[in-house]
Amino acid sequence: MFKKIILIPILCCVAASALAAKPKKTRATFFQGVINIQPDTTKLTSAQTAGNDPSCIYGAAQALSKATPLQKDEYEKTADFESRLEAYNEKLGKIKICGDLTVGNQFAIAYYAEQSYDADRELLTLSIEQDKARGTGCGITLPNGYSEKNGKTYTGQNSFGVKKKIKTIYATEKILAENETYRPCGTEPVQISMPPEQAKKMQFVRALRIGRLSSPYFTIHNEEGTPTISDPTHIFWATGHAHVEWTDTIYFNMITGDILRPQ
Repeated sequence: MFKKIILIPILCCVAASALAAKPKKTRATFFQGVINIQPDTTKLTSAQTAGNDPSCIYGAAQALSKATPLQKDEYEKTADFESRLEAYNEKLGKIKICGDLTVGNQFAIAYYAEQSYDADRELLTLSIEQDKARGTGCGITLPNGYSEKNGKTYTGQNSFGVKKKIKTIYATEKILAENETYRPCGTEPVQISMPPEQAKKMQFVRALRIGRLSSPYFTIHNEEGTPTISDPTHIFWATGHAHVEWTDTIYFNMITGDILRPQ
């Protein structure tokens, strides 16, 4: 481990006291409303196959995190506070955040699906392997959600007196993810009976990951790497974590929009 010879600035976070709630514009390539998938829904429209805009959901989480949470007054009865809290949450849930999506709505993010086919058993197996950034649970990294910026180069020295030029990198990650978990980020595979002739047409299967924003909505996780002789890079990660509760995964044929479910 190296001793650093320069000082590092300390980053501070300032919490805002109120949420400025305005519906945000989302790119036209994404679906603007709620993708309501019922057990008997068999097909998505071509617009729905694009899913909702993950970058817009991320921005909404940032805004929601700045809202001051309600506090129970010392002289307020519990029943009165719970009634006030219920009214507040109901009002919050109606705020539009991305197109026609509201805080209380579930959203659907399009995601790549992994697939394999067993011709002998005539089984198509589908699954997804979600991302996991630092300090988060399973989720989806935003498009262009990782970036690096070079910092200064300095001379470091280890405990044996060996000196090395150290390169500083500042990395930024942006992810929609659940709270920290220690389980693998893969979903349980879905197996669908399908003859080979039909399976050959399933070359463009994708998934819709269904979820909703959850408190505390947005946090930033900072982490620092340690440079070594073999890797003389001093990296600082700042992971923006939009907190999500995942509720379902729907697989579909991207070309036809047909929803794929076990029979």
